[in-house]
Amino acid sequence: MFFIANLILKGSGNGMILLLNFKLKRLARLLYGQSHNLIALVEKKARLR
Repeated sequence: MFFIANLILKGSGNGMILLLNFKLKRLARLLYGQSHNLIALVEKKARLR
């Protein structure tokens, strides 16, 4: 019984880590995309001058 409960806890722990990792990666990609757009905008403005 204890072994099964431990296994479930470990499994859900791994699931949480995976989910967190996925969310962090998505957030990082989002932030990278935003900064990329910002850099492109700044370059465009610099070229216009």
